[in-house]
Amino acid sequence: MQKQRCHEFAAEKGWDIIAEFSEKGVSGFKVSAKDRDAVQEIQRDAAMGKFDILLVFMFDRLGRKEDETPFVVEWFVNNGIEVWSAEEGQQRFDNHVDKLMNYIRYWQASGESLKTSIRTKTRLGQIVQEGRFRGGTPAYGYQLVKKGRTGKKNRELYDIEINPDEAFAVKRMFDLTDRYGYGGRKISTILKNEGIVNLRTGEPFHYSTIQHILANIMNAGILRSGETQSEVFPELQIIPLEQFQRVAKAREQRSVNYAIKCGWEPETVADYILNGRPDTAIANIFLCHTGVTRPLDARSASAVISRHMKQAGVPAERRAFHALRRTFGTRLLQNEVSLELIQQLLGHRDMNSMKPYLSIDEQGLKMCSLPLLFRGEVGGRR
Repeated sequence: MQKQRCHEFAAEKGWDIIAEFSEKGVSGFKVSAKDRDAVQEIQRDAAMGKFDILLVFMFDRLGRKEDETPFVVEWFVNNGIEVWSAEEGQQRFDNHVDKLMNYIRYWQASGESLKTSIRTKTRLGQIVQEGRFRGGTPAYGYQLVKKGRTGKKNRELYDIEINPDEAFAVKRMFDLTDRYGYGGRKISTILKNEGIVNLRTGEPFHYSTIQHILANIMNAGILRSGETQSEVFPELQIIPLEQFQRVAKAREQRSVNYAIKCGWEPETVADYILNGRPDTAIANIFLCHTGVTRPLDARSASAVISRHMKQAGVPAERRAFHALRRTFGTRLLQNEVSLELIQQLLGHRDMNSMKPYLSIDEQGLKMCSLPLLFRGEVGGRR
């Protein structure tokens, strides 16, 4: 309708249309002109003198930002471009009244957009509080069905319900995180090995998809729109709310350095044992802080060490957890720890198997060496 009206208006004026621009799904109220490709391209063409008239259906098509759009329109006029609206005529800047009217127009448009946004937000909040679907693609684990409910235009509307086949995978994801503290990548691998795939794509679950599913409170039967949340609807519950809350807490701990978030900066093993290590009967020193408290496995430890080695500039071929054993043994030797104790700490039964891990302490050997005296120096005679 808007495009047709602009064509009719141009024909009435005898203008030739040399280019047309349209934007789909872009808000002139929320998105700045500098981030709108169409506006940027029109400005470039104006600067190059490719056209002399800019025609829009209504002036608010150029934007609805009171602190920006009036100056965009003025920029076109100052660059020799006439700005016209098929419904509102020409925007001129011949005097202060023109400038004032230009500002008032977009101030009013901005206010109307804000009111519309508030009404939409309020209505969507009411919809989710009523337990009804607010539109779009249903989250994984759910499906749309028609149950005879109709809208204002007497068209049948969709309701949302649990998809049992998809919900099976969702439950498994939450169980793996809740029981074992696994993250998205680990869960993706387990599901693939168990033959559980994304039924919508036929492919294994991508870890980012799993992360989105674990973060969706709708799985606990709560609908959400912005900051508005509904009560728990049992018919939409795939998992218990308590389980969702436990998983949410575990994921939060995984997403940041948990020790730093707790207000301390671990610098030594002693700091970790006194302040950072979870209170548990597990004998292992280093434990996982996410999900179920458990010993830090070799894979996780290796990933942590490799990351810090990379930051320290250690060559890729030497970034291995095992490489620290040699350094550990050498440092113990430098501090005059007995070979028997070093053997126990390294976990070797045979003394000979421990030797490759002990670097030769050249500086220590130099200190043990005796000075070489020439014969002519003995007794002060040469």
